[in-house]
Amino acid sequence: MFYLRIAPHLFFFILVLITGFSSKDIIGNTESSIIFALFIAPLISWWGGSRMRGSFNIGNKAQKIAGFILGLVFLMIGVFWMWYVKSYVLIYGYYLNGEVWVIIGFLIGLIFTLKKNLDEIIRSLL
Repeated sequence: MFYLRIAPHLFFFILVLITGFSSKDIIGNTESSIIFALFIAPLISWWGGSRMRGSFNIGNKAQKIAGFILGLVFLMIGVFWMWYVKSYVLIYGYYLNGEVWVIIGFLIGLIFTLKKNLDEIIRSLL
């Protein structure tokens, strides 16, 4: 079951690789803030989705509410940031605007974060 341990990080790594390869035409022609947003905004939303899942899996009622609210806050930060820079990702001839790309990052964090990964992180912190 080793592949289940790396699944959340592997999916996010694939998301970052697709971002890098699909936006290669704009990397040399645009401002650095747009390039920074292409890589960091999905990371913020992925982090929010994985923390939301973590609070649902191992938190009490107050932690679940806080995790839900913070997950949505980080998602909205990423969506607003991509809306502000008006960026897009090109995948096999299809354009995905930045907001959809950030929502995909959020869903990867929310769906593929496992309780086993969360237990290991908490034990390492104690």
